[in-house]
Amino acid sequence: MQVQFNFEINDWMAFQEYHLSQSKQFKKTKLISTLIVPIVYGFFIINDLLKGHVDVILTSIFTIVSVLWLLFYPKRLTVRTLKKVRKILEDPANSNVLGTHTIVFDNEGINLTKPTMQNFINWEGIIKVEQTDAYIFIYNTTVTAIILPKNKIINQLNELNHLLEEKFPIQS
Repeated sequence: MQVQFNFEINDWMAFQEYHLSQSKQFKKTKLISTLIVPIVYGFFIINDLLKGHVDVILTSIFTIVSVLWLLFYPKRLTVRTLKKVRKILEDPANSNVLGTHTIVFDNEGINLTKPTMQNFINWEGIIKVEQTDAYIFIYNTTVTAIILPKNKIINQLNELNHLLEEKFPIQS
């Protein structure tokens, strides 16, 4: 079976966004960086309480900043991370990732042809297959995957799903 489509930066970014949402490491980093400011401010407030003098204005400012930080920082971190990833991909040296992708699935594995390179991955080299409403991600490492935009392979989608279900249970 063969699929061919034009791979665009939005397809790459969709994978990055999905991967960040599933990454235990990113979730841990986001949690720690979200909690650090309120914890530090909390120590300042507790220190003032233990000393017996509380600056109401400073305590109010610390509390407001901490609440705003908790509400808005996690989303900001994700947006900033994705913006950095996009900037890396927009570097002309990485332009070979985009363009026409031809993927051949056979009994041996997957042959992926991009504008300037060709890769072959044995079926044993596939770690997992995951799906969203718009994409199929065929992971060959914990951080890289073959990205298949469903809207660009709609004619072969049923056949591809059947093939992948034979090889791997697809997780939604």
